[in-house]
Amino acid sequence: MKFGTIFTKRCLVKRISTQDATPRYLSWLQDKEIKKNLAYSNIIKLKQLKSYIKRNVTDRNTLFLKICLKNNTHIGNIKIHKINKKKRSAFLGILIGEKKNWNLGIAQEIIHNVSNHLYKKFGISKIFLRVNTKHKNAIIAYQKSGFIFLEKYKK
Repeated sequence: MKFGTIFTKRCLVKRISTQDATPRYLSWLQDKEIKKNLAYSNIIKLKQLKSYIKRNVTDRNTLFLKICLKNNTHIGNIKIHKINKKKRSAFLGILIGEKKNWNLGIAQEIIHNVSNHLYKKFGISKIFLRVNTKHKNAIIAYQKSGFIFLEKYKK
């Protein structure tokens, strides 16, 4: 699936590559505060991170993107996966790994812009999320982006 760069007010969102598997990125996945809200929290080596990126970049039903500040500093990722063009649906997950960029509205800005892009470019009208109910900042960012919660799972 082709995906160009999205420019937002403060950031840009573009394709990620295995070259983005840096010690800094790996440190986000090892941070206890960040790790508790991640679906893929078992990555402990750069080699595993590169493999994870490669697997997602080559998956035809996944868009794995990096979030950068305007100065091109990588601060997080957004993953759109289980893309189903027939059902016009996808799942979305976001990680802002650089803690100094938390609580600034960047996640909401990215979610809003990427969701609009998915609708305009690919016709995706249903985006599903899995969110830890204790992760209040994520819930706020999703709600400010227009998401509504339909179901609550016990797991």
